Amino acid sequence: MEIEYKQQLVKTLQMVAGPMVDNLTINVDKEGDQWRVNINSDQNEILVGHKGEHIKAIQHITRVLIHRQFPDDRTHFLIDVGEFRRNREQILKQKIIAVAQREVIERGTSVILMNLNGYERKLVHDILSDVDNLETSSIGEDEKRKLIIRPTSEIGAKGLDQSKILDIKDLEGVED
Repeated sequence: MEIEYKQQLVKTLQMVAGPMVDNLTINVDKEGDQWRVNINSDQNEILVGHKGEHIKAIQHITRVLIHRQFPDDRTHFLIDVGEFRRNREQILKQKIIAVAQREVIERGTSVILMNLNGYERKLVHDILSDVDNLETSSIGEDEKRKLIIRPTSEIGAKGLDQSKILDIKDLEGVED
């Protein structure tokens, strides 16, 4: 079944993303309990779209089509283009703990992270779930959704009006 699923995943992505670009290549690898699908072409920027919106759309359409063909199989897959998502994941993993330690734990300042998609917000929640003395939550709706990292103790904690606001792009310049 895994081979059939993988073949259908590639075939579906060729149908969905193929007409958008030239020279489409698709690599599918198993990572834990999910498939990691990396798409590449000569025009990755078209497949990525503004802030990764096209990746999100390709992921959604592909998921709907695959689940129609395999209704009882809820295998997860994550679609990436030219390692766009993986690069953002690495930035988050490398930088978010340093930001949380310096800003939230040491200074008592809450941090508001903007321009994260749902997957990235979940990743930050997971990364910081075991860090003592801070908590994370998401606020807002749709594209305006933000992630807040704040101290768990009210002692020395500054209000949200004194929060540091960071865009995911700002994390690239943060030192570990």
